[in-house]
Parts: sequence; structure tokens; C-alpha cells
Amino acid sequence: MEQLEESIILRQIGDFTFNPDKPIGFGSYGNVYIATHVPTGKKYAVKAIPSCRIPPEQSEQLLREINIQKKIENEHVLRFIDVKRTKTNFYIFTDLCEKDLAKRLKEDPALTEEEVLHIARQIAEAFISMGNLMHRDIKPANVLLTKGGKVKVADFGLAKMIDQAQKEVTLQHTILGTPLYMSPQILEGESYSAKCDIFSTGCLLYELLFKKNPWTGPGWMGLARNIRAKPEVEFPKETSVKDSTKDLLRKMLKYQESERIFWEDVLKHPALQFH
Repeated sequence: MEQLEESIILRQIGDFTFNPDKPIGFGSYGNVYIATHVPTGKKYAVKAIPSCRIPPEQSEQLLREINIQKKIENEHVLRFIDVKRTKTNFYIFTDLCEKDLAKRLKEDPALTEEEVLHIARQIAEAFISMGNLMHRDIKPANVLLTKGGKVKVADFGLAKMIDQAQKEVTLQHTILGTPLYMSPQILEGESYSAKCDIFSTGCLLYELLFKKNPWTGPGWMGLARNIRAKPEVEFPKETSVKDSTKDLLRKMLKYQESERIFWEDVLKHPALQFH
């Protein structure tokens, strides 16, 4: 522990320090802080995940999975830097981005259709680079923006890694992810594939374009019921959004996974063919 003049107590984890009283984000698995790499002074982000989320017998597996993730590099996937474990927490260190999409929308909710489609293209590129790895928690807070405006998908594969580490524990699918963006298969407790993230991304893009969610409901059960009752996505009657963009969303938001397009189809869709 290190005490500064302003009585700020920094927590030290390995070569990193951070202020545990000043989180910059709140995720599904833990809070996020700005960390300083002491030897270089460089700033990173650190997510603190309570160890109670991971059974002791599965913690080594989680560490191995994260170390594998550290070797994967793609310009649209947030880079893992390091992982540390203490008695109380896992600390996952990543590159630091300027803000997430949720914060960007609070500051200025106005996004042009072209800006939304550029976001869609970068998310698709991120998923294609990661093969069949599932995210399962796509939402504005997990889409980060660099100072240059580049999109980086955060927590990529973290839900899958934690779920694998918890495989000996009975879990409800609904604790993984945010209900408003969940695919109907997850909401219904059915089997699902990596296409669940295509549905979630479609929900995100719909929200960015129309400032509302494609489906809502009282709780996750009500949401599932409403999607099942009206599985075809509807658009506001008065909108300037192009037909090609609507077609992309329809194909991403298909109720049945077998009818939903693949990420490669998303990237090749006419709506995303621009310079």
C-alpha cells in the first residue's frame, strides 16, 4: 500500500497501482479502474473480479485461458496485458481506452447512420478475427472507443472463460449478459451458438439508430415473451434510415439462429460496403 499527500491510498498489484476508490466503469463481472505500470508510468485499465465468482478448483483454468487471450491481437479487440490473482480478486489488465459507447451516448446521443455502420463494421471484424469465441455480453459499456474513434470490443471471451471456469457450478444463463441485448435462445434457456452475439449486436445497432431497444418487457421473462410474440423486428414509421441498413438489422435479429446471418455475411452486407 502506498499513501500520497492527499491521503489517497493506492492498491499495488504486482508492478501496477490503482485507486480502488475511483472506478471508471462497472461491468457484469467487476469494477474497472485506471492502473499505472510503475516501472514505465504507462496507464492501463484493470478489471477486479471477485474470486468468489470462480471456484478455487477452476481458477488455474481461467488463468490459462486469459494467458492464451494475451497472445491474440486485433485492432478492434481490447488487448489483454496481464492477469494477477490475490485471495480476494482476479485482476485483469488491458489497454486503456478514452471512453465506452455508453458514456459517449450520454455525452452526445446523436450518431449518424454512417457512424453506426462504421461501428457495426469494426465489431464484425473483431468477431471474425476471434473465430467461434463467444462474448455474450455485447452492450454499449463493452464497446470502447479510442481517442481516434476506433472501436475496440472489451471483455471479449470473458463470459465464456468465466463460464468454463464455473462449469461445475449450476448457473442461470440470464446472469451472463444484459437482458435487453440477449438473444431469445439465451433468454429461453435453450442451446445457442456464437450467433447469439450477432443478435446482441443487432440490438445495439438498433438502439444507436433509433434511440430505443427493438424489444422491451417486464423483466427477462417478459422480454422473452414479447420477442416470441412479435419475432419480426419493427422500425419507426418515420425514419431516414436506408433500406439496406434495415435489411441488415432484420437479418441480424432473426428469431431462429438457423435464419440469422453469420459475421462474414454481416461484413459483406451492402449496408457496410463503403470507403
